Amino acid sequence: MRTTNMPDAGARSMSTQTTPRITDELQGLLSHATRQRLQEAYTMGDHCSLEYSSKGKHRTVTEYRTLPLSTMRVFTAHTGSVFEDGILFMEQAILTAIFLILALLGTLVYHLSDQYGWGLNHAIKGQEASIRAFAAMMTTLAVFMVTFYLAKIVDRWWTIRTKGIGAMKGATMELSLFLSQLVTQDEQILTAVRRYARASLQLIYLWRHNKLKNKEEMHDQLCKQPGAPLTEEEVEKLIETGTNLPEAVWTWNVSIIKLLHDQGAIKSDQLFNYLLEQCAAARTGIQCISTHITVQMPLPYTHLLTLMVKIHNVVLAVLLGILFGYAAEDGQPIVCIQLFGRTILMPVLFNSILLIAAQLHDPFAGGMCSFPAHKYSAAFERDGKSFIQAGKHMPPWLLQKMKEGGSKV
Repeated sequence: MRTTNMPDAGARSMSTQTTPRITDELQGLLSHATRQRLQEAYTMGDHCSLEYSSKGKHRTVTEYRTLPLSTMRVFTAHTGSVFEDGILFMEQAILTAIFLILALLGTLVYHLSDQYGWGLNHAIKGQEASIRAFAAMMTTLAVFMVTFYLAKIVDRWWTIRTKGIGAMKGATMELSLFLSQLVTQDEQILTAVRRYARASLQLIYLWRHNKLKNKEEMHDQLCKQPGAPLTEEEVEKLIETGTNLPEAVWTWNVSIIKLLHDQGAIKSDQLFNYLLEQCAAARTGIQCISTHITVQMPLPYTHLLTLMVKIHNVVLAVLLGILFGYAAEDGQPIVCIQLFGRTILMPVLFNSILLIAAQLHDPFAGGMCSFPAHKYSAAFERDGKSFIQAGKHMPPWLLQKMKEGGSKV
């Protein structure tokens, strides 16, 4: 026979009192988290952070919050979007004008045809399905071509960021870490390694803005701006180098490694080779950037793609304008609204993709889709110094072990 142990009255009372308290606390916690999430999603504030160039000519998005862009607040998120590009509205104004002209002419012609018995209304009605099918076919073709094109452009952009700038950042961090902990505490040497890496990054931006041959601009950007990486003497020596400056400046970091090895500070050949490999990896990253920027998508392909998109947009405006005129004369307001909306929606989508792809093509040229120069340069300096600071603030137990083992602290 099964027996059940029944709790006494005191235990039941405790359980009854404890359960509501726990439930209230959980509900309070959940409601607080929900309120925070709702506030983050719908509060009218900046959804992105911007970085301005030294002379304020360009703005670049450094980061943005995805949650507000996933809600209805996306309708108010204008900053940093493609809708800040005036070219988009100019292109759409041209297409809308074509659509309205054809719509007005179509309405007038269909009215006259109905009045004088020309028979155009019946002809258009019989061809309406074919016109819509042709427009849909062109839209499908445009979607396929634009999607493939954008995917290739985004892939190039991501490669430049990860295998280009990423390689430069990784090499700088490795040099800062191993030199500071295994080779030297000389602040001048450790700072120089980071400065030359930052200068290399800055030189890429100057190259893409066609400023490498402007000595005044070189001095202004590399040694006169707050936090500039080089001295005036170093800039002069760099100018004397002539060409390929973003890669050439890494010669100075290689020379630092060689100097430390010749002085006996680098006691291991393996470490010496590893440090040289990091310099080579950074130079390879810069070459990756240069290759992806200078080797563009084939011109015939890009021309054909954009031509097909523009033909699609114009033909769509013409065909839908003709159908709009017929629907207006036939008294179909809902169809008219649908036709006008399609004239706006599809061309705006395709033109926006082309404009975004044009910005992604060169992420150093300035613009909303460009890489933030000041943010990346500051990260090189800040993250490189973090290894040095971590070495100066070891845990007490580790310091004791190092002293007992005879390590230099």
